[in-house]
Amino acid sequence: MSTILSVSRPAQVMQWRTCAVVASVAFFVPFTLGGPQVLVGTIVNAALIYAALHGRLRHALPIVLLPGLAVLSRGVLFGSLTPVLSILLPYIWLGNLLLVACIQFLNRGERSAVVAVIAACVAKTLVLYASAWTLAQAGLVPSVMVRSMGGMQLLTALAGAAVVLVFTKSYDRRRGDQGLGRFIEFKLD
Repeated sequence: MSTILSVSRPAQVMQWRTCAVVASVAFFVPFTLGGPQVLVGTIVNAALIYAALHGRLRHALPIVLLPGLAVLSRGVLFGSLTPVLSILLPYIWLGNLLLVACIQFLNRGERSAVVAVIAACVAKTLVLYASAWTLAQAGLVPSVMVRSMGGMQLLTALAGAAVVLVFTKSYDRRRGDQGLGRFIEFKLD
């Protein structure tokens, strides 16, 4: 029994350390930068996708929640908080959670990580777009939010996916082994 714990403990510590670093990026990038949405969204989506591919859902939960909290905190501290953000925040969390959960569910067995990530990015975008459209129809958010929760979300999610997949492939090549790639199989060549 103690052998199992001693073998798995370093792996667990490493997962939590990685989670802490990725969660810090997911919080501090939107908190400090605030924009442009293409850059911030790409980095946040890359953090979410990295967490989904390399950890368990419980490790990814802080990364799901923290970007929205960072934007909310930035708005409170710097006076740019709008009620629109407060209304959209639960849907943003839902979209982030859906992105991570879909990747983890679809990236099993013989399926390609690329296919899983693309499908998850589309699912997240559809949820955010449908939520923003419904809220705009109800007069709760301006219609301009529908555009930013549609195409821009898909663009930043796919850009974040490309960053993670290219980084992982590059990392594996430098190590000269399967490394991270043994958990996610994809071909970019």
